[in-house]
Amino acid sequence: MRFFTKNLLFGHLLMVHAKGSSLPLGIRNLFSIWYDVQMQKDNNFTIHKIEKLPGSEVEIEGEINKDEMARCRKDVLVRLQRETSLPGFRKGHVDEKVILSKFGEMSILEEAAEIALKEAYPNMVMNNSIAIVGRPEINITKLAPENPLGFKIRVPVFPEFDLPDYKKIAGALASKKEILEVTDKEIDDVTEELKKSQARADDKDKGEKQTDENFFKKFGDFKSLDEFKNKIRENLLKEKESKAREKKRMEISKAILEKTNMEIPRTLVDGELRKMFLELEENLKRMGITTEDYLKRIEKSRDDLYKEWEETAKQRAQLQIVLNKISEKENLKASEDEIKAEADHMMSHIKNADREKVEQYVENILTTEKVFQFLETT
Repeated sequence: MRFFTKNLLFGHLLMVHAKGSSLPLGIRNLFSIWYDVQMQKDNNFTIHKIEKLPGSEVEIEGEINKDEMARCRKDVLVRLQRETSLPGFRKGHVDEKVILSKFGEMSILEEAAEIALKEAYPNMVMNNSIAIVGRPEINITKLAPENPLGFKIRVPVFPEFDLPDYKKIAGALASKKEILEVTDKEIDDVTEELKKSQARADDKDKGEKQTDENFFKKFGDFKSLDEFKNKIRENLLKEKESKAREKKRMEISKAILEKTNMEIPRTLVDGELRKMFLELEENLKRMGITTEDYLKRIEKSRDDLYKEWEETAKQRAQLQIVLNKISEKENLKASEDEIKAEADHMMSHIKNADREKVEQYVENILTTEKVFQFLETT
C-alpha cells in the first residue's frame, strides 16, 4: 500500500532540525547524517533500519506499535461517531458496530495509520538528525487489526559531501586582476546618444528648446560639458567593475563546483526550476509581455524550458548548498542589524509583504554576498 500524504506535512515542506543544532533561515546547516542504526525504540514506534539511497535520499523502515495504532483507531471511531448521521440514531450517538459496518475496518485503519505517522514522523527525523528537504513517500508494509503498523518512508535529504580547497581555488582566480578602463570613444558614444535622446524629447515639447551646447544641463546640476563627461566616465567604470566582479564570481563558483562531488536531491533541482520560471515571468511582466504570449512566440512550453534549464538549475542548487556550507565553516553570517535594516528598506517599497519571508530572503542574499567577498579576498 503506497501513498503520498500531504497531511503528514500539513501541505508544506517540513524541515526538521537535529537536536542541539539549528538550520538558520534558508539552506544552512548541512550536518552529518548517521545511518548505522540498530533498533531504536520510541514510546510509540520502533525504527528497524535507516538506509541511504542514491540521489540523496534515505529510507526509514519501522513499525508503529500496536497500542498506538489502537489509540489512533479509537480516535477515528470517535470522530466518525460524532460526525455521522444515520436513520435511527441521534447525531453523535451512532453505535460503533454500525460505524464499522458503514465505513469498513480497513478504511478506519488507513486513517488511523495516517494519524499515527503524522505524529511519529517528526520524532523519527529529529531523533536521527536527518536533514530532510522534501515531502516523504510513505509505503505501508503491514496494516491489520490489533497489530503494529509496518512502514517504509522514503525522503530526500541534504547532500553529504566534502568541500574542496575553496580558499586555494578562489585565491588562484581572484589573484588574476583585470585592468579596467573607459575610453574617450565610449564616453563620446554615450554623450552623443544622450544628446539625441534629449533632442527627441525637446521635439515633443515645442514650447521649450535647449541649445546643443547646454543639453547636458537637462541631466543634472552640471557646470560644464567636461564635468558631465567625467560623470559618464565614472558610471561606465562602475558598470564595468560590476560586470567584472560578476564574471569573476561565476568563474570561482564554476571552479569550486567542478571539484565538489555531490548528489543533489531532485526536489532541490525542481525548486530551482520553479524559481527560474518565476524570474522569467517577472522579467516579462516588466517588459509588458505575458508569459503565454512569450511561450507562443518561441514555440515552447514550460516543460520545454525546464528541460533546457535542467543543468543550470542543478548547478544553482549545488552552488547554494556549497556557499551555505562555506558560510557555516567560516562563520560568515549577516547580523541582525544588517538584516533588519535591509528588510525595513524592502518593506517600505513592497506593499503587504510577509515580513518573515522578506527577512529570509534578505539573510540569504547578505550571507551569500559575505561568502563571495571572503572568497574574493582569501
